[in-house]
Amino acid sequence: MSNTLPPSVNWFQLVLRSPQPAADLMTAWLLEQGSVGVEYMDQNSPKPPKGLEENQVEIRASFGSLTGSSSELVQRAEQEIERLAKLFPGPWSSSVVLVALDEEDWANSWRQHSHPVRIGRFYIHPGWVEPDPDAPFPVRIDPGMAFGTGLHPSTRMCMKWMDRIMQAQGQVESVIDVGCGSGVLAIGAA
Repeated sequence: MSNTLPPSVNWFQLVLRSPQPAADLMTAWLLEQGSVGVEYMDQNSPKPPKGLEENQVEIRASFGSLTGSSSELVQRAEQEIERLAKLFPGPWSSSVVLVALDEEDWANSWRQHSHPVRIGRFYIHPGWVEPDPDAPFPVRIDPGMAFGTGLHPSTRMCMKWMDRIMQAQGQVESVIDVGCGSGVLAIGAA
């Protein structure tokens, strides 16, 4: 791992760490730089990255091509981290790392990282995983590249809240899912 890649590399990830409150802004910046997809992992991820500090997120931005060199991208990322660190103090990366990605069947290989999630009495699982027979509310949804896993903190919070409300008052008359994801909250509410 270094901060430059040979020109023959087609796909790579830029990996860095940020405080949880800054993750969405850093993700937006990475997408503006041409990332084709950004994932982040925290301590609630099925396999959290080693050495992750409390309230820290590892961000992995995938790129298929660049305008300019990989070292220029690293330099711009370090400048953005410096800018955001003034607004969001906390556990930032000490370095930005580039990782070359092997060519593979991306359409299916990501499934090995998609695991069921239990949130209260909800059990969110993809179609290729059998539902938990002990879960009162199984939610079968096949996650896309970014949504539908139940791992995002706002999704977890809303699912926990729905579970508490249902336990306290039973059936709920109406809900609204104002998100722009997979609809996992609306499915859970139904």
